[in-house]
Amino acid sequence: MTFVRRRTVATLLTVILTVVLYGSAVPRAEQAVTLFAAASTILAVAAVARAYEAGGGGKVRTVFAASSTLARQIAQGAPADLYLSASTAWMDELEGRGAIEPGTRVDLLGNVLVLIAPKRRPVEIVIAPGFPLAGALGDRRLAMGDPAHVPAGIYAKAALTKLGVWPEVSARVAYLGDVRGALAMVDRGEAAAGIVYASDVRGAARVQVVGRFPANRHPAGGGGRASPARGHGVLRVPAISPGAVPARGSGLHRAGQRGLMLDLSPLELEALALSLRVALWSVLTSLPVGLLVAWVLARREFFGKAALNAIVHLPLVLPPVVVGYLLLVLLGREGPLGRLLYDLFGVGLPFTWEGAALAAAVMAFPLMVRAMRLSLESVDQRLEAAARTLGAGPAGVFLTITLPLMAPGIVVGALLGFARSLGEFGATITFAANIPGETRTLPLALYTLTQTPGGEGAALRLTALSVALSLAALAASEYAARRLRARIGT
Repeated sequence: MTFVRRRTVATLLTVILTVVLYGSAVPRAEQAVTLFAAASTILAVAAVARAYEAGGGGKVRTVFAASSTLARQIAQGAPADLYLSASTAWMDELEGRGAIEPGTRVDLLGNVLVLIAPKRRPVEIVIAPGFPLAGALGDRRLAMGDPAHVPAGIYAKAALTKLGVWPEVSARVAYLGDVRGALAMVDRGEAAAGIVYASDVRGAARVQVVGRFPANRHPAGGGGRASPARGHGVLRVPAISPGAVPARGSGLHRAGQRGLMLDLSPLELEALALSLRVALWSVLTSLPVGLLVAWVLARREFFGKAALNAIVHLPLVLPPVVVGYLLLVLLGREGPLGRLLYDLFGVGLPFTWEGAALAAAVMAFPLMVRAMRLSLESVDQRLEAAARTLGAGPAGVFLTITLPLMAPGIVVGALLGFARSLGEFGATITFAANIPGETRTLPLALYTLTQTPGGEGAALRLTALSVALSLAALAASEYAARRLRARIGT
């Protein structure tokens, strides 16, 4: 039984290292163009990107999110070559900050808002002033983009307000991070109805359009406004007819058509490899610091110890998005530390896989420190004192007595930190964004799939993979701790 367990742990480590090295060796396109685009343009942009690549234009990396989210990330130095926004206001904001090339803005697309419902739960309603939307929802909700920052949500709220129905339905709205999330909620039947752009409904086989909102009932918008964010030219592609737009998107979105288990697409494997690399580096870089902090908290009394302890454990109680935002404020190119790093060393952490590793390390740090501190506090200090009386110096005592006795805590802390890093989402997406091949780890890939109709199969596959990896890490930490305790006789 012991041999089998050892072989299992060794196999797990071998698989992890193999995937990490594989992910590190994946070639990157030298001429890649990174396009940040509003989530409402996902189908059209996917078709345009494929046509551009097929015409020899080079690789296109697409990042989809709400226009507001993308604008904030670009303002902080995200590596966007082109920005396609569904909001004039956010394009104005970036232009005012000097984040886009002057004179490069152009109106590309137009769109209209539509009310949608699941085909299996049809809604019979006519959009008109005072129309009974609240009654049509029954005991369920209306899905739409968050009107606090998502353009489609802003337009939807304005339309419902002008039609006089917003007060009735405002308490029944499910706010989503982007318009594609609203579509996915209706597509899965979780919401009774939703408000999206007409172009979003293309390819959503389980959704029907109930009605269109008159253009004069909401502010102008809902289309696409593009501008080079760092000076690249506009993509020139052949004309794309409506029939050329794919029914299910591309990349991760087509992964939903694959088998449920093990049959991972190249992009899913890329997300897995990146997750393992991020988790591994987050542990390797934070372990020495965590060990030092654990020793200070366990063995030293000083003014401010309680404050240090609180700061170390703060990520456990703070919302991960807050941690990511603080990292962005401090280490973004406009932040005090980030500007210094970039000016002196040319280092930019946000929107890179190294930034994702940093975000994961910050979130995992309290678990690592706590495990090591508890293990250190269980070490009998009389043994250390005896070693000192025999002439051993502080470093010798620590290396020969303290470190071996607290080894179980170090191993447990490292493996718990690894497992926590694998599941990190909120701080990562805020600080490092959701960039394919660069920062899109397993949780972010899973999030992307849940926002996409037809992505359920791939989402379930990645969910099962995430659960398996986390359970394996937890089991390995428990087994390793038991073995080490048995070896040192504690």
